[in-house]
Amino acid sequence: MLPALGGAAAFFYSAAQDEVYEAHATLLVRASSGTFTATAGSFRQSDELASTYRRLVTARPFLERVVEAELVEFELSGLESVVSSDTLSNPPVVEVKVRHGNPRVATETAQAVAEEFIEYTIEQRLGEIARLQQAATVQGITNTDALVSAQFAAIDNLSLLEPVRTPTSPVVPKTTQNILLGVLLGLVLATGGAILLESMGDSIKSPDQIVELFGLSNLGVVPRWSDSDLDSSKILDRYSGTSPPAEAYRQLRTNLEFAAATQDGSVFMITSPSPGEGKSTTVTNLAIAIAQTGKRTILLDADFRRASLHHNLPDINREPGLSNILGGSDVGWQAVVQASGQAGLDVITAGPTPPNPAELLGSTGLQNLINELKVAYDLVLFDTPPVIPVADASIMASRVNGAVMVVEAFSTRTSALRSALGTLNNSRVHMLGVVVNKFKPPRFGGYGYHGDNYYYSSGYHYGEPDGSARNGFLGRLRKIANRAKKG
Repeated sequence: MLPALGGAAAFFYSAAQDEVYEAHATLLVRASSGTFTATAGSFRQSDELASTYRRLVTARPFLERVVEAELVEFELSGLESVVSSDTLSNPPVVEVKVRHGNPRVATETAQAVAEEFIEYTIEQRLGEIARLQQAATVQGITNTDALVSAQFAAIDNLSLLEPVRTPTSPVVPKTTQNILLGVLLGLVLATGGAILLESMGDSIKSPDQIVELFGLSNLGVVPRWSDSDLDSSKILDRYSGTSPPAEAYRQLRTNLEFAAATQDGSVFMITSPSPGEGKSTTVTNLAIAIAQTGKRTILLDADFRRASLHHNLPDINREPGLSNILGGSDVGWQAVVQASGQAGLDVITAGPTPPNPAELLGSTGLQNLINELKVAYDLVLFDTPPVIPVADASIMASRVNGAVMVVEAFSTRTSALRSALGTLNNSRVHMLGVVVNKFKPPRFGGYGYHGDNYYYSSGYHYGEPDGSARNGFLGRLRKIANRAKKG
């Protein structure tokens, strides 16, 4: 469809243009060598002269001469706009080109300019000979016949190869060429559009899609909020208890507890297929939400390559951290653990970037650390690197009791998620489920948000502390009644 539209658009564009014809006058340039035999030097000199003549034939002094002689139907500015020139070799020629909407005018103008230029060059040479004779006479040289003969022998031979032919077809518009370019552009746009649509079609668009394609549990949906005060990239403890982000992460916490109920152990990792999908923000908020229930929780940054937990929490330093514990020193975890500012939540940051991140995560030192943390805390959460770029997450997967995958709605491709899940399955880790992050719900149907709360269209609503629904028809009636009373 697009190639046809491109070709049609090019056709109508060409039809709307004025026709322009181009007439050519070809002038042969032969520099005299003073002999009857052409030499390599004369050919080279002819090329140089052709370049000089190309500039002279479009120069203002010569074109003024043509206009003053009334040889053409143009003023000087008009003649300058229609005349151009070019050179060709073997043999050296100067092509005088004239473009005009009338082919007859173009032909006559090219013929007149070419013929006048031949006379112009001869006059220039004769003028030089006259000046030489005058200079010789001033110096007392009376016999100038030999000098004049030599100068006449050096006069360049400039001739018009043939009369200028009247053009029969316009050079503008180039309808066929424009149509081909339009079709080609349409093909490029169609191909690019198909690739873009395929890319968009391959992305995760809804939590239900994950269930259908991969058979995994949807642990939660974190929406993308347009209001800067409700930006989901912020941290949970900055919000009020009934804010939409708080509700979203509490729902994630509840679903994770159900999913992990059948697992023996309390050590879990949060990862993502690729960078930038929000796993670090998700695990930070999830850890805070769990700690708010009274469980002793510790959060560790195992993403040595792009550590970010220390950016998410105030008054938290990157060093010292996990790499100091695993790097062979005698530093214990008690020496590097930091309080998060949230009751019940401690943090161990990544520490300085080690030269061998994968080796540290596969070391016995990490397993010993996990064993100690399981005794000291109710829940141990690891923020691990993305699965696809590096092997760190798959190595870490063998150390934990379950894994949570974070994907970005409308950005993470199903092929990338499938590849990441395949990699983790090889590590035999139990996949607890998937979190859909930065989700922008449709306005009608499916998952959505309304007012101050986030809800599922299935009818389940997060409620007020007294259990009454804030959203839905009754909630809106209450708001309207309260506004009427205030009014």
